[in-house]
Amino acid sequence: MMKSIYGIKGIALIIILLLLLTACSSGDKKEVFVPSYTAGTYTSEQLGFNGPVVIEVTFTEDSIAEIVVVSNVETDYIAGPALEGIPAAIIENQRLKVDTVSGATYTSKAILKAVEDCIIQAGENAEELSK
Repeated sequence: MMKSIYGIKGIALIIILLLLLTACSSGDKKEVFVPSYTAGTYTSEQLGFNGPVVIEVTFTEDSIAEIVVVSNVETDYIAGPALEGIPAAIIENQRLKVDTVSGATYTSKAILKAVEDCIIQAGENAEELSK
């Protein structure tokens, strides 16, 4: 009676794979960044494509609650998607790492820079929220 060599090789292969997975897994757990803001409403003005974009950001102690575009002189049909979409994306993700709007890059960057400034005013590390 012949023993199946594939059975022994299969078991050996499974053991090697388990050892490799165990060796490759990191024992270090990454800490999740939890922001802490000084609650309130903060304002920042940054330069867009046609002029200043004024943003007002309201924070609770642990979240970005509201972002309002107070004023701007951008071209509505070009910058509109950025003026509406970027604040909504920041609130939804609770992070600054959101996509800019193609065709409205200057406006997008002005909004992101203004919100970043407000985050700093609220006492939090904006760099952590850009990751």
